[in-house]
Amino acid sequence: GKAQSRSGRSVDNLRVYVQRCQSSTQARQIEIALPSLLQEAGITNRNTSQASITLRRALDKLIAEELLGAHRQIQRGATAIVELRW
Repeated sequence: GKAQSRSGRSVDNLRVYVQRCQSSTQARQIEIALPSLLQEAGITNRNTSQASITLRRALDKLIAEELLGAHRQIQRGATAIVELRW
């Protein structure tokens, strides 16, 4: 359905983003603010919890592809941070 193709596009956007991070850093992980990562993914859903679910599904696909090892969301003060490891 339409939702499927939308999430497919987020996976592609995130894949490019993660590969860019991997090639530009020696680190095995990065931290990025949730709104920034949603923007990178091209997820524009105003419903934050829905947007987070779409993001999580897309990141899970990258784990299935073994591009990512893990992801988790951390609350740091008022800011939601996503930690990506590979």
